[in-house]
Parts: sequence; C-alpha cells; structure tokens
Amino acid sequence: MSKDYGYPSFELICKASSGDEMAVKEILKFYDGYISKLCLRPFYHSESGKIIMQVDE
Repeated sequence: MSKDYGYPSFELICKASSGDEMAVKEILKFYDGYISKLCLRPFYHSESGKIIMQVDE
C-alpha cells in the first residue's frame, strides 16, 4: 500500500521555478520533514557511550 501525500501542484512548481518567493517557501515547507530526515546522522554521545541520531546542521 502506498500513501497519498498530496504533492505540490504543477502550478505551484511553475511559480516557484519562475522565482515566486512565496511559492518557493511553500515547497520548502512541504518538503521540510523529508529534508530533515535526510539530514539525520549518527553521533557518538560521549557521556553515555551510545550512538544517537541527530540532524547534521
């Protein structure tokens, strides 16, 4: 089974690619969770000795 996430409309993508600042912000807002997920990296926690996942800024 696949989920339907309601992707950004073609019109919104066209506006963003033509430089509309508000459209770009909406697309970034839509993909924020996905971008954050891709930025997760394992880090070694020095005090507890465990490896934890954190956003690599």
